[in-house]
Amino acid sequence: MGLDIRLGVKISAVKNSKKTVYVQFADAVGEQNMEFDRLIVAVGRVPNSANLGAETVGLKVDARGFVEVDEHCRTSLADVYAIGDVVRGPMLAHKSSEEACRGK
Repeated sequence: MGLDIRLGVKISAVKNSKKTVYVQFADAVGEQNMEFDRLIVAVGRVPNSANLGAETVGLKVDARGFVEVDEHCRTSLADVYAIGDVVRGPMLAHKSSEEACRGK
């Protein structure tokens, strides 16, 4: 498909023209200036669990911040379930809806 995918780069400047995008970035090689047809930037996603207070109630959270659950979405706390972006798996908009209906 002719894609040039660069992972783990830090973009410092972008300039558009009518036909190209000029990008200044740093990667493992060092500082670079390149010209592309298009630029797509993805920064990743992380679970929003930093302020849950998990440690104060004994809720198990892994090193990346995901609430640990079993195959039925039960947490380490009795009668507490977790679904959606705060648990393992893909972070997709419809994920928690599917997980919530799993028990029916």
